[in-house]
Amino acid sequence: MSCAKVSSPTGGPRDESPPVVLSSEPENESVYFDERGFQVTFDEYFVLDNVDQVLMISPPLNKKPKIQVRGKTLKLELDEEEVLMDSMTYSFNFLNSIKDLNENNPIENFKYVFSTGDVIDSLSVTGYIYDAFNLEAGEEIFVLMHSGMSDTLPETSLPAYITKAADNGKFRIDNIAAGEYKIYGLKDDNNNKLFDLPTEAFAYLDSSIFISADNNYIPSRPDSLVAVQDTVSASPEEEIMETETEVSEPVINEDSLKYERIPGREYELFYFITDNKKQYLMGTDRTLQYMLQLTFALPVDTGSVSIQFADAGEEASYLTDISAGSDTLKLWLTDSSFYNRERITLYLEYPETDSLGNLQQVADTVSMRYRETTSRRGTGRGTAAVQLPLRTNLSQPSGIKPGQKPVFIFNSPMLDPDTTKIRLYRRSDTLQIDQGYKIFRDSLNNKKFYVECDLFPDSSYVLLLDKGGFSNIYGHLNDSTAYNFKVRNPDQFGKLVLNLNGFEGNIILQLMDTGEKIVRDEKIKLPEESSIEFEYLDPKEYLLKAIFDLDGNGEWTTGDYHMDKQPEPVTYYSKKIEVKKGWEMIEDWQLAGIRKKANAISPTRGKKEEK
Repeated sequence: MSCAKVSSPTGGPRDESPPVVLSSEPENESVYFDERGFQVTFDEYFVLDNVDQVLMISPPLNKKPKIQVRGKTLKLELDEEEVLMDSMTYSFNFLNSIKDLNENNPIENFKYVFSTGDVIDSLSVTGYIYDAFNLEAGEEIFVLMHSGMSDTLPETSLPAYITKAADNGKFRIDNIAAGEYKIYGLKDDNNNKLFDLPTEAFAYLDSSIFISADNNYIPSRPDSLVAVQDTVSASPEEEIMETETEVSEPVINEDSLKYERIPGREYELFYFITDNKKQYLMGTDRTLQYMLQLTFALPVDTGSVSIQFADAGEEASYLTDISAGSDTLKLWLTDSSFYNRERITLYLEYPETDSLGNLQQVADTVSMRYRETTSRRGTGRGTAAVQLPLRTNLSQPSGIKPGQKPVFIFNSPMLDPDTTKIRLYRRSDTLQIDQGYKIFRDSLNNKKFYVECDLFPDSSYVLLLDKGGFSNIYGHLNDSTAYNFKVRNPDQFGKLVLNLNGFEGNIILQLMDTGEKIVRDEKIKLPEESSIEFEYLDPKEYLLKAIFDLDGNGEWTTGDYHMDKQPEPVTYYSKKIEVKKGWEMIEDWQLAGIRKKANAISPTRGKKEEK
């Protein structure tokens, strides 16, 4: 007894097996089904994890069924108003929602299937669905099939078959009857299985598909894939050697993919969100005392917007500033006796889309209030208490690249800078050498300034900005600041030379980091501009993306189902490009395929290989 060690029992090995089906009532894959539900009994207790959102019923039911767990039995009851279609195969796919009680081991893709007719439909459709802009797999994307050919069916009727795409974009629909179908993709924002919201992502094929037993049959997966055995007889000597040699694991020679997909019949869908077509005034704002903002749903012509102020005379003067996207107007009030009012009322006329889809001028009255916060009331309204915020590339710790100009960007209308309060020096040992410069205002953004000067690579500089070097129209001044910056050595960078061919037309070429943040972009026309150079690249991995700019507007254009217009195609270079310090990388790109992206460069589609 003194040698015994007291401890708790281990409980045995951990349970890693999912529940096993013992029986189904009626039997799974029954025909002439006329019951009001079914039940499935398992060999152990289980839980249903998020079954209301996970369960895929194809074709969809009009009423939600009732699902209960009674001990080790799952019971599903159809709604009393549900009417099943004649001679139709119904599939209830629980995906991975059925898990054992203790360890949460799921049954993968458990399905209960029955037919109201005399046969279980056994044809299948497989494929992939991706985002049309970045060719990535999305979340909660449905694939729907309609047996009717009307283009309005996705908006008005439930589909004949439905499934949810996996997290790598792959989809599969089983138990389909032979026939002609139209196939769609949908991100169902309101969970009604209809494409009825303008904000819902949607995908469609340009033509219908034909399902037949010759081309769309996937064999049933056996319980285990057995190695194909060699049928050639062995000699007695070889048999003796085999008995004396350790037998290795059998090699699986069967292609498991034949139970997952249909070679040569994989459908690819690319979903998109159609641009908003309705113009209206989205909102108004007065975050600053002297700035009034009008935001429209679509780009607007400033000439189509008429603005008048209530109870105001000549003091209601202002400057107009329109955003880069032409959908936001900012009115910068210039008279303090006017913008010091707590409430300002505007009489507006602007374009708005009516119920028939026509653009018309409407009149509106808008009041905007501004109240100072408690913290600002104590400082008074003098201009000295207000800072002039600015952004500059001189704040980068690593320095600026060779050929890059110092930039200052402000968020309010600016006066011309006072260059007597701005000085630039080049550092040489302990000396500061005066550096000449000029400042130019950007032609497209009057709140952006460039410092034009000769900056030498691998050199250090200091730009002294005294108070008042920059000031806006309200008399707000910048604070005194010294910007110590350097121009980086060209040897720290790499260079990429890209040669393109295989396409004629406009291309938007985007060089991106591996997170798909755009580093550089170029708008070119092939074959006239077939070679592009990207200089001064930081040494790291990059991706390349090409947008086929078919309409020539200089940006990616989304699709429109109602106009039968697919989104503009995009494609990716097949691999990541590693740019090395001091190297010149030369890559040739044959733009032969559209909407192509290798799994190796995809953060979502690569999951297919992991599984």
